[in-house]
Amino acid sequence: MKMHPATFPISLYKKIIELFTHEGEFALDPFVGSGTATKCTVNR
Repeated sequence: MKMHPATFPISLYKKIIELFTHEGEFALDPFVGSGTATKCTVNR
């Protein structure tokens, strides 16, 4: 499987999501890319 050219570490996404959202809120990732942000919010 080919990697997305702009992947970021899951730990970075988790930290950003935790800093800017509260439990039960939505996190918008308008460009989705490889889905890393989605994985972090689902696993939270």
